[in-house]
Amino acid sequence: MCILETGRLLLRPPERRDIPAIVPLANDFDVAKNLSTLPHPYTVADGENFVAMSNEKREAGTDFNFAIVRKSDGAYMGGIGLHTKDGDFEFGYWLGKIYWREGYATEAAQRVIDDAVQLAGGLGVKKGSAVEALYREIRALRIYEGASEVQKLVIARQELQR
Repeated sequence: MCILETGRLLLRPPERRDIPAIVPLANDFDVAKNLSTLPHPYTVADGENFVAMSNEKREAGTDFNFAIVRKSDGAYMGGIGLHTKDGDFEFGYWLGKIYWREGYATEAAQRVIDDAVQLAGGLGVKKGSAVEALYREIRALRIYEGASEVQKLVIARQELQR
């Protein structure tokens, strides 16, 4: 089983035990309206089908879905994944609305896309491939977010010198 880790998150294959958490989060229309393949209303049967399909497609090597789980309390927060499409990869994610605007999606995306470059092999760096484009886009977010970290250090040093 493939488990990816970030500072705050565990990214692991979805499991049957996640279904009670998936259903209410995915059943929110504000979440569903942003996703092309998520049914609404979202039922327990949809959750069961999703988990079974995710496992089958992972075994076949065509889809790599991950549950986004917060390390601090084990909360299931949403899903993220890579899917093969027309010889390339397609990327998608969703978070329950209560987890929006906390940086979790960016954190998960950075980790999954880093691995996608490895998974895709030469395709991961081929100009024009989906993985290459995603890596460039997510890299820009790291640079942007890094600037705020530098600013925090500068401010902290100034405060310590007072």
